[in-house]
Amino acid sequence: MTRLTVISHSCVLPENQKIWAEVARHPDIELTLIAPAFWNSSLHGPVEFKALPELRERSVPARVYWPGKLHFHTYSDLGPAMTGSVPDVLYLDEDPHSFVAAQVLSIQAIMDYRLIITLKQNVPKRYPFPFGWIEPRVYRLARAAAATSQDCLDVAIAKGFHRPAEVIGYPIDTGFFRPRETPSVSDRLRVGYAGRLTAEKGVSDLIEAVALVQKTTPAQLAVVGTGPEAATLGKLAAAQLQPGSFVSWDRLPPEDMAEWYQGLDVLVLPSLTTPRWKEQFGRVLGEALACGVPVIGSSSGFIPDFIDLTSGGLVYPEGDVPALAEALLRLSADAGLRQALAHSGREGVVREFGLPAVAAKIAHLVLSQRRGAPNPEA
Repeated sequence: MTRLTVISHSCVLPENQKIWAEVARHPDIELTLIAPAFWNSSLHGPVEFKALPELRERSVPARVYWPGKLHFHTYSDLGPAMTGSVPDVLYLDEDPHSFVAAQVLSIQAIMDYRLIITLKQNVPKRYPFPFGWIEPRVYRLARAAAATSQDCLDVAIAKGFHRPAEVIGYPIDTGFFRPRETPSVSDRLRVGYAGRLTAEKGVSDLIEAVALVQKTTPAQLAVVGTGPEAATLGKLAAAQLQPGSFVSWDRLPPEDMAEWYQGLDVLVLPSLTTPRWKEQFGRVLGEALACGVPVIGSSSGFIPDFIDLTSGGLVYPEGDVPALAEALLRLSADAGLRQALAHSGREGVVREFGLPAVAAKIAHLVLSQRRGAPNPEA
């Protein structure tokens, strides 16, 4: 039996614990989950830890300093939290340049666990002290890594990471995110976007594209998200879109998102690459496809790879508003294409990113680091 400890701030939310509940079903893994007792979420506001029923006896909610600060937060009692079940393997679901990563390294010298890190940075960046000091030390002492995409792995390799690694995408709960039993019917093309409202997410392009579509085809745009561009985008939508065709929510409860996706005809992710950012994964694409909704994505970052893997949508050149409008019109005019993309897209998400598929990859990586495997060179 391999004792596995997982540290993850995102697991303050029960929906992010589902993948670990799946991993915990493996007969050769004894799992302990450490997550913040309290977190200030940018999407959900203040959140208190609540364990899934199947993880209630396996969870350790711990006090965090600076909750909500992704790279700055630390655990006040991480060592004591781990002594209940000293791990053979520790899976760090945090950036390798974070303060939590530094905490994990200091405790590793005492507990001698084998560290698996996660690689989520797909654009090369150099960090100031102390982050730039922490990252290479984590790379040297980690035994293995789980990379969100090949781009993320390539960035880490360029920075000096040379341990075994697996590309493991974000998991999608395809039992919760599923098609509506009776598809809803509308006399307008229902277009949706969910995510941060920042310039690089390209929502202004989407508004302009829907405005072009509305010249010939009834369409409406629904947006879920908040961010610094919210007011600007609201004014742009009021100026360019037909009256009554734009609706928005700052946030919806996680349990309501499946129903929101099910009410769409197409979800769009119009991200724009910048010198310091490109789309890392596009989880909303997977959630929409799992709900039987085809997608359209820009050519930024991992989006084309995601759509290619799942065969669930169309890709257009990022920043090309007429091309996005053309893709929307194509789906609007071809119900058969929408249905085909929705069907193949859901199958692709189940196959590539469903909880059992991702859990199997994580379990394989964890068990490859069980006791008895040779120690890496320092």
